[in-house]
Amino acid sequence: MGILLQNVVVGPLKENTYIVGDKGSGECIVIDPGAEGKRILSEIHRLGLTLKLIVNTHGHADHTGAVAVIKEESSVDYAINDGDVLFLERSLESSIVDMIVDFRMPPMPDRCLHNG
Repeated sequence: MGILLQNVVVGPLKENTYIVGDKGSGECIVIDPGAEGKRILSEIHRLGLTLKLIVNTHGHADHTGAVAVIKEESSVDYAINDGDVLFLERSLESSIVDMIVDFRMPPMPDRCLHNG
């Protein structure tokens, strides 16, 4: 058994995306998918894991740019802190968006996370 942690560096800003999996169940979450959604999904598949949840640590565009692609391909829930939903709504206003070739507007979360 045990935990698997895989770092995937994505996009022109070299943003760190993390795949955190449970070796026993074969399930995982993906944290901060900022770009290259299909590449992240390929890595999850290569590791033999099943995605169960997409999580963002915060709502900046360089951390959310691939959420839409991953959610559409996997049909899993998406979660972010309730205080960052405003950032999602304003993602297109960010100058960073122009630097992320495959940026897609992130969806509204299925779950809001709360401190504590």
